Amino acid sequence: MSNTKNVIILLLLCFILSSCAPLQSAIEDKFFRKRIRGGETPRELARVGMIYFQEKDYNKAIETFQKIRDLHPFSPYTILAELKIADSHYYKKDYEEALAEYEDFEKLHPRNEVVPYVIYQMGMCHFNRMLGIDRDKTATYEALQLFERLVRTYPKSKYAAQAKERIKECREVLARHEFYVGKFYFKTKQYKAALGRFEDILRKYPDSELKEGAMEYIKRCQIKLGHMATAEASTSQAWIEDYSEKKPVMEERSTKQPAEKLAIKEEYKIAPWETLARHEFYVGKFYFKTKQYKAALGRFEKILREYPDTKLKEEVLEYINRCKEELENYGSGF
Repeated sequence: MSNTKNVIILLLLCFILSSCAPLQSAIEDKFFRKRIRGGETPRELARVGMIYFQEKDYNKAIETFQKIRDLHPFSPYTILAELKIADSHYYKKDYEEALAEYEDFEKLHPRNEVVPYVIYQMGMCHFNRMLGIDRDKTATYEALQLFERLVRTYPKSKYAAQAKERIKECREVLARHEFYVGKFYFKTKQYKAALGRFEDILRKYPDSELKEGAMEYIKRCQIKLGHMATAEASTSQAWIEDYSEKKPVMEERSTKQPAEKLAIKEEYKIAPWETLARHEFYVGKFYFKTKQYKAALGRFEKILREYPDTKLKEEVLEYINRCKEELENYGSGF
């Protein structure tokens, strides 16, 4: 009888122990529901929204803070709601949505004390979307401009120090992009284009870790260009001497052929730049036709920034003006 009683007690203990985890979970759920229970006043909604935000339930946080904006637009808690909606999108990694919310916040409250934080977060929205060194650098340029604006406008802000670190990172990314493109041009024997890229690194990003590498490539480009100049001069002189020995009847033919060859050679020299510019122009026109005016504007501005000598410059300027007009008329929704 005693053994049977002990077995029963042991089974009861096992059951209680196995039930502890669900019991604890149920208690926690009940406690959480109690914490978030509240009315529809701005204060109660703000409290509930902050609980959701701290629990990283960003969708519920956005939904709750949105109620404050919709139902109580003139409440003191509306500013908090606007900021936390932007933050919730940011932590969800919805950077486009977050950026739009932060931009709206700055426009509505330009003198608010949290504006330095908002500008920093706007920069981080672009910073977190930066692509590899061989990809489009628009996000990097946008991030750099925002961080520089923060440091310039609010130098004493605690976010200015963080922005300075991000500026270094952005500049290094841009330097690496220039170095990557420069190496590509060097490998394809476009030494003049390569030289321009490596010189840009020293001029624009003198503190880059790639400074020594850029200087080495500059020397190599100069050597190659020196050799090419010597070779071209020798070839021209040899051709002149050869031409002087030709018969008069061959004069017209001999004059035309070298001119055609020189024209082809000159076209080859500018083709890589023009090809890249035309690619950006093609993509920009596609965005414009599909009414993605903001994306189109970024492409056309990139052409002027990276390929200022392109033959498409006039057309690009025209499209930039058209994009700005469309954005003013219909907003930057695309």
